[in-house]
Amino acid sequence: MVADFNTRRKLLHVVGAGALLLKDGSVAQELRSSINADPIRLGSISAAQSFALMDGHYVQLLGGSKPLTQVSETSGITGEGTITGPHGPSAMRFGKIADPLNAKRTVFYMAAKRTDGMTHSHLGRVEMGINQRMGAMQKKGVTYWLSAEMMMSPSRFAAGNGNLLQVHNSTPTSDVFGPFAVAFQTRVFPNRGATVVRAWSSQSSPKLPGFNAQVTYPWTSNNAGFPGNAVTDNVTQTFGAYPVGQWVKFVCKYRGDPYGHTGLLQIWLTTGGVTTPIVNLSDIRIGTAPQGFPSDYVKTGLDDFSLGGGADGVWELRRSLSLYQDNGNTEPQIRALMP
Repeated sequence: MVADFNTRRKLLHVVGAGALLLKDGSVAQELRSSINADPIRLGSISAAQSFALMDGHYVQLLGGSKPLTQVSETSGITGEGTITGPHGPSAMRFGKIADPLNAKRTVFYMAAKRTDGMTHSHLGRVEMGINQRMGAMQKKGVTYWLSAEMMMSPSRFAAGNGNLLQVHNSTPTSDVFGPFAVAFQTRVFPNRGATVVRAWSSQSSPKLPGFNAQVTYPWTSNNAGFPGNAVTDNVTQTFGAYPVGQWVKFVCKYRGDPYGHTGLLQIWLTTGGVTTPIVNLSDIRIGTAPQGFPSDYVKTGLDDFSLGGGADGVWELRRSLSLYQDNGNTEPQIRALMP
């Protein structure tokens, strides 16, 4: 524990509302020890763990789904043909590799190309996730935290559309994606960057009346052929282009309420040691009904080449994905729990 106030002040540096820089590992350890994660942890996937220990989690790719416990620790899952990743050409589509920025760390590697075919109606999908067997993730009025760390390759923003991070309502008859997703639509809106989408409905499907979605555009375009500060249709693009080729930490806080106005969505992004609040929406409608089905899940990864791109393959990296139920926590506490 860091007991001396002056020492603590030197180690911690506040940057804007709700932003915190961790200047020393002892501070991260202090924050980590100040929260008991066990009672509120609903599910967690970390590349530092063995696949054999990831019971209840899964990966979707190459036409189907596979439990992470069945993935090879050394060779992962391979496809036909190679894709040039951070360590050169490889047939691996999902598995573990050395972090290209820190060889001492192991990270999840995801890669796909158009010829890999359809997976659950999407072309070139490679996504890993936490399903609701690990705990409910969008009960009305309950507050949750979601964290993930990822690295995007530059080519990803030139290929298709897709989700970086998503909580997915999947009732037996539903294809609703809500309550929210961090995504991009480069083939539909090439002059816009990554987006945040929230959805709310009293119905279980967007095909039924009453389904609503709101898209916000915090980032400018990552496409070199379009102006970096392009703004159309009253889109507010505040934060520049989405970071590529570097590690980005997401921390999301959300509370579902598809009927009233007590919902919440807050998202922070940390990269280069700086934490920035990206979304801060309170007293909103968010989430879909019915809620609490066992098939709800959280997922992250490559999503869809249906609208173009991906012929030569695209790769992404992940370090962790975790879901918690709130217990009076703060963003720095949740971020300090990330492996």
